[in-house]
Amino acid sequence: IRMSIPMGICSVLMFSIPASFGSTAKIIYAFITYNLVSTVFYTGYNVPYATLQGLMTIDSYERGLLGNFRMMLATAGTLLVNNVFTRIAQAVNGGGEEVLYAYQKGWTVAAIVMAVGFVAVSFIPFTLCKERVKQDNGGEGDKGPSVMESLKSLLKNKYWVLEVIFLFVLYFMMSTMFGSQFYYMQYVVGNVGAFGTVSSIVQIFQIALMLLAAPFLMKKFGKRVTALAGMAASLVGYVLTALAGTNIPFLIVANAIKGAGFGLGAATMWGLLQDAITYGQWLTNVQAVGMGNAASSFTMKIGSGIGTAALGWILGAGNFDAARRTSR
Repeated sequence: IRMSIPMGICSVLMFSIPASFGSTAKIIYAFITYNLVSTVFYTGYNVPYATLQGLMTIDSYERGLLGNFRMMLATAGTLLVNNVFTRIAQAVNGGGEEVLYAYQKGWTVAAIVMAVGFVAVSFIPFTLCKERVKQDNGGEGDKGPSVMESLKSLLKNKYWVLEVIFLFVLYFMMSTMFGSQFYYMQYVVGNVGAFGTVSSIVQIFQIALMLLAAPFLMKKFGKRVTALAGMAASLVGYVLTALAGTNIPFLIVANAIKGAGFGLGAATMWGLLQDAITYGQWLTNVQAVGMGNAASSFTMKIGSGIGTAALGWILGAGNFDAARRTSR
């Protein structure tokens, strides 16, 4: 809860670059505020938030449900923000698309609305969620293991290592997919107006699978099999995307399959992570729940970052030229 307020403030600052700044100063300002939000305060907020999932219950299925609903609502939140944020900015700036990027005020007001909502919602888990699992620090009392002891115990835990690799791949895939869709719709399909429909279908089917199927599949087959089935489905969706060309209905079907696959993968990943960390505590007698979640969060950021960079490398390798609206 201590991180929520500075994160909200810095989120507003990130969308409030002073117009009087020169080009270099604007880049420096954006770099500092973006990293304060995503690298500093979000990490400080998200690590204990993720750790709480493993401390609310020891039951594997309940952990799976907690992770499932966490990701389902996170996806719904992303869908909401993607559709509401720019509309708030437009309304404040006075209307249409032509003024959306012209005035700073709209972006600042939209960021304030989101930041206030974020801080308010943060008090729900802070107030209602309780740590019920007794932590055992391996006989070290309240002191707990050192950073190096925690890292060594995690690296000895093959299931935690496999889960970290899974998280890296999942976030790499999602980062490249979401980053590439706007380019694809604008420069390949030639219909940027359909971007919202094509991209939103991923999140809609992701939410649907997490709500309607994931809890029952985890109960019957377990989280591991459910996750593998989801990744197999997403692979089919990627292959179909490669075959779709400029056929928008075909792209929608492909994205629906990808969304369903991501839904099953996202529904299980946090429960699997907490189970792996608990196994490591049994294996090494070192309680590394905080470090296990922190290191996993770091891996996810690396996966997203490399995925975004990979998109730029691919566009560069294909001699992408926006002015000519094509890749040569």
